[in-house]
Amino acid sequence: VYDQRSGAATTVCRLTESIRTLGLAADGRHLVAGDNGGRFQVIDLEGGTQPVLSAQVAGPAYRARFDTDGSVLVTSADGLRRYRPGAMLPTAVYPCDDARWFDVLPDGRFAVLGLHGLLKLFDPGSPHCVGEREIDDPRPHRVVFGAGDRLFTGSGDGGGGRFSAC
Repeated sequence: VYDQRSGAATTVCRLTESIRTLGLAADGRHLVAGDNGGRFQVIDLEGGTQPVLSAQVAGPAYRARFDTDGSVLVTSADGLRRYRPGAMLPTAVYPCDDARWFDVLPDGRFAVLGLHGLLKLFDPGSPHCVGEREIDDPRPHRVVFGAGDRLFTGSGDGGGGRFSAC
């Protein structure tokens, strides 16, 4: 972490492999970091360098971020997982093969994108997919939520698309 005022750097977490994802809580107090080996940690930036949560997912931790309720959402080889504050095991798993990216829609649902272009929509109260669509031209790497019910995707070759939310 770099202090903008002083320019000083402080190491706040140590993971065993290259860090793949970082997410900052809305209050700016907590940081989640995930690595290529699937390990991720949540650090209290005001409380020191000991993780307040440390867990392992299958394969790389591709994307991690905080939800509005303070829980941590992490994508991995077997889907999207939710960890409540202090929980070492996931409190919910939303299955999606080779899940790479996700976004949270304003109504609380999750749009989860798999490596091969399968976009799935989940209601946070259920592990069952409530809608899905295959996107193959171009095969997307990222998904974000836009205005209304629109989802926007982007691919590694510069292409993009706009879709309704399943």
